[in-house]
Amino acid sequence: MPLCRFPFRPSTSSRRRYTSRKSEPTATGASFDFSIDPTYYQTTWFKIACAAAFLTVLWGIYRLRLHQIAQVFNARLGERTRIARELHDTLLQSFQALTLHLQVVDDLLPPGKAKERLEQTLERADQAIAEGRESIHDLRSSTTTTNDLAQAVRSVADELEGEGAPTFRLVVEGPARELHPILRDDVYRIAREALRNAFSHAQAHHIEAEISYGERLLRLRIRDDGCGIPAEVLAAGRSGHYGLNGMRERARQIGASLEIWSGGGSGTEIEFSVAGGIAYQKSSRRFRLPRLRGKAGAR
Repeated sequence: MPLCRFPFRPSTSSRRRYTSRKSEPTATGASFDFSIDPTYYQTTWFKIACAAAFLTVLWGIYRLRLHQIAQVFNARLGERTRIARELHDTLLQSFQALTLHLQVVDDLLPPGKAKERLEQTLERADQAIAEGRESIHDLRSSTTTTNDLAQAVRSVADELEGEGAPTFRLVVEGPARELHPILRDDVYRIAREALRNAFSHAQAHHIEAEISYGERLLRLRIRDDGCGIPAEVLAAGRSGHYGLNGMRERARQIGASLEIWSGGGSGTEIEFSVAGGIAYQKSSRRFRLPRLRGKAGAR
């Protein structure tokens, strides 16, 4: 802030003309200039310091939010692993032991209806155990067979494509990044639901998926040129179906943004975006080191 300069003209009745380096002669007296230094809170450096402090606080809040979300992800992953271990060591093992006992009984029974019924029961028990093992495997690992989101999206599209299906195009911007396992599963399910809606209900001719691996943001867009979603369904979902609401809930749980634009006859576009500090596996691991800084079914 520049110095404040003030003129000072003393009142006098004398007609003498004064001369000075810092004065201007007048008919009534001399004029002197003096200045007052600004207070510290009026200086430029103080305003810059306040702005820097404010930005630092915002950055700290952002980093804290990333840390909190990373902790939630790690807790969810640990809880899934614990549940899978408990199911394997208790319930699944008990069912396996029970089937072995029933197998012994089956070997002792003579041929007849009772033996046939018991063998049918054993077959169903084997099927239930196999399904239980598959569920435990899904709990302990990701629901996708690859960490490449683009490959997973392509696999979903290949699964949904059939005779008379709309054409599908996949666009990837930036090098693929490894995603956090929990977030990867949620993104995969959101993409699958969006693609399923587009292929099954949009009556579209073209469907496009776009994945953008930005340094600060992971973005997934899925758009079609179909019939669009009615406004009331877009707002609250269709009664008895939870696809749109489920997508919004998943995005909200992981601190992501989900936007849906649609209109009658103008198609639909779904945009999912999440901060790179949350999405990418490398960032999530950094938060776990204590030394560093301790972030709708159908229409």
